[in-house]
Amino acid sequence: MATPVRASVQAIGLCVAGLLMVALGVALNIGATVAWGCGLWLGVGLARALTVFRIRTIRQAGFDMVWLEPARVVRAARNETIVLKAEIRNHDSQAVHCRQLKVVADSHLKATLTAHDAEIPPQHSVVLEVHIEPQRVGRYGIHGLTLEVSSGPQLFSVPLSFPNPLGVEVMPHVYRHRARSALGGRSRRGSPHGLARRRRGEGGEFSEIREHQVGDPFKRIAWRASARRGKLLVRDYELQEHEVVWLVLDASVELWAGLPGSAPLDHAIDELASLADHHLAMGDSVGLIVTGARVLSFIAPESKPTSLGVLLEALAFSAHTHDADRSGLSEFEAANWVLEHMAPTAPLSGIVPPNGTVPQVGATPGHQLDQISALARTRLSQGPFAATALQQSGQPSSPLRQYLAAFGISSPARLQQDRVKTDHALCLALDKISITRPRATRLYVCSPTPDATSLATMRASLLKLPRRHVHITWVRVPYEYALDALEQHPPQTANADTLRAVTSAVKIRMQVLQEHGEKSLRRLGVRVQPVGFAHRATFRDPEL
Repeated sequence: MATPVRASVQAIGLCVAGLLMVALGVALNIGATVAWGCGLWLGVGLARALTVFRIRTIRQAGFDMVWLEPARVVRAARNETIVLKAEIRNHDSQAVHCRQLKVVADSHLKATLTAHDAEIPPQHSVVLEVHIEPQRVGRYGIHGLTLEVSSGPQLFSVPLSFPNPLGVEVMPHVYRHRARSALGGRSRRGSPHGLARRRRGEGGEFSEIREHQVGDPFKRIAWRASARRGKLLVRDYELQEHEVVWLVLDASVELWAGLPGSAPLDHAIDELASLADHHLAMGDSVGLIVTGARVLSFIAPESKPTSLGVLLEALAFSAHTHDADRSGLSEFEAANWVLEHMAPTAPLSGIVPPNGTVPQVGATPGHQLDQISALARTRLSQGPFAATALQQSGQPSSPLRQYLAAFGISSPARLQQDRVKTDHALCLALDKISITRPRATRLYVCSPTPDATSLATMRASLLKLPRRHVHITWVRVPYEYALDALEQHPPQTANADTLRAVTSAVKIRMQVLQEHGEKSLRRLGVRVQPVGFAHRATFRDPEL
């Protein structure tokens, strides 16, 4: 296949000038003018041939890029900017001029380079800094760098790419402050089980003296203090206890709707991560269930020093949309995505036409799916992430979807809603919590406010838990954040007035449904809190 060459503005100008001179010389019958124009064409052609020859020589001598990172996978918290270093090496005996340097990364990563042009001396290298700002939790790939290389008069350049994948694991925002701290040692020697929560009880440490209320036992009346103040006062005591806390996350596919970082599920994951961090710091045992149309993750309650990392990984990675029952990609579309990613590095004879054009979405013949799947299966180990067996309703996923997951290529969420199946999965999760030992004492359900249909499905399960002395808090997942972000960053083709009117109407409708849902939940004895209450509450609040 011929080497692609791009002409600069100067080269195009010289060609146009040569064409005009030839036309003028022919019209006026001036041979010198025609010869001069042909000479310009010849010089431009020689410059192009020289550039192609020089680039081939440079690549044969050695022109590559490596990441200066100790591992192929790095971790970062959501909205945290990290700096990665890449080195471009020139093993040739002449200098190389690089321009239009760009990072090829997943759309959920904001990747920028500190420099867009570089001059690499012979037998030297240049180190570039890549700034990465993740927008959404999950596993995403940085696929490499692209640049244009020129040599000689710099009239022409050759686009090159360095397909060197690097993985980025994006964790909830709590990871920035908590999970990176030292585990064990002096930091935990004084309190191996965290800080115990305090509540009122019949024994323990003295808390305060307050006014007598109906139901207070007479043995707690402070008679001397009551005589001095002329009214009945009682002594309050605090007991230290550790709770068994369950976190339930509604990760249905429709909650991924919105710009990366502003979708309802983005805020829900951060909220449950904060709750897990808080309760583990208090010494509680914390368990987690992530549900969609099926159970995506189940972690039994524990209070080990490593529990926070396990919970954060489950929150960050279990709600992905690579499986066929959660992905918006068909098998044909997934096959074409895999082909487009493999084209720079893998031989695609028999799949890609001889002209080298990668097939477009929907253009891949059905009989080639087996060939593409077989080729993708052989390259799974080259991805930065482990080729874990994804699950589609209990059935192994195809090698095409495993390839996308292994290389950190995000898959769009399915447009069809899973509300009915998710409500059923939530009921099963609540029923399992009610019978699991050790017995639960506190439950957080992070989900949109249920409507009448959803509440009818979960009513029996919600009534069962308070009878077993389980304190339930419903954390309402907001839709307004996604709508606000859409108004602030509207699509280029959208009309501003129409978009504002539509989002306002949707907000009003969602507010009405939310108010009805909250009233229904409170009638069942469920406390309702908006996303963000865990950040505003103090760690000492016993009613968190």
